[in-house]
Amino acid sequence: MVPRCPWKVVWEALAADVAAHSDDRLIDHAQRFQVQIFRMSYALHQRGISRKNR
Repeated sequence: MVPRCPWKVVWEALAADVAAHSDDRLIDHAQRFQVQIFRMSYALHQRGISRKNR
């Protein structure tokens, strides 16, 4: 059996993490929350947080 990653992200913790580490990449946020990258992308999209344009 393959170990599964957690799929729930706490919204308040996500908002605090993005505010504290606004320059991090998507993979950095996903590793911090120990979720898959596409789940972090979905969570950010649901909260209306878009990627930073440089």
